[in-house]
Amino acid sequence: MVDTEGFKKVDAAAQKVKNNVELGNWRSATQEWSNTEMIILEKTDNIDFYNILTKQPPLRFFNYQKFFKNKSGT
Repeated sequence: MVDTEGFKKVDAAAQKVKNNVELGNWRSATQEWSNTEMIILEKTDNIDFYNILTKQPPLRFFNYQKFFKNKSGT
């Protein structure tokens, strides 16, 4: 579903999630998970993250980075 370049981008993003989880940085891990999901959607032409058998039309995505920035008061 992804080429080698796409796989490398997805894997790099997933590694950021893993590293944050291992460090207990849950907020950052959640932000990176959201980023990973967006990369997967981009690289697979919007194949659904939870059901790979369902291709979805492009959606407007919730801006998690803006949400977390506002929650932290910055």
